[in-house]
Amino acid sequence: MLRLKYGFNQSRARAKGPNNSRAMIKTEFLKYHFVKGEKIFTDGKKPWADYETLRIDESTTQYSTYYSTLNIKPGPDKIEILDADGNPYVTILEGPGMTNIMVATDSDPNPSSTSDLDYTTTSVIHRINNVLIKQ
Repeated sequence: MLRLKYGFNQSRARAKGPNNSRAMIKTEFLKYHFVKGEKIFTDGKKPWADYETLRIDESTTQYSTYYSTLNIKPGPDKIEILDADGNPYVTILEGPGMTNIMVATDSDPNPSSTSDLDYTTTSVIHRINNVLIKQ
């Protein structure tokens, strides 16, 4: 279970090993804000689940890589990120310019093509006003 709260314990993260430079700590902190391999919209079509983030979890070993997870409850017109007790920690309400902002790449190998239909949606962005911290 995750315990989400404000703040970032850099001394605890630094104590995890000699490779924890300040840049690495910031990188792992930011990776916790990105869901790995899923596009979650405010349409309620994705199930309520623990979704892996891009942050490598402390339980990772030399033989297996594990990713930190977020308990996400998608619903129509909103997405909730739940804390360790199952209570809403962040509620993302659908709104113009705030949710469902799609990131796409040009999937047409021909750079001179004028087709507007050759794009692949690679991710979706939702603006939140909270910091997500794994504790």
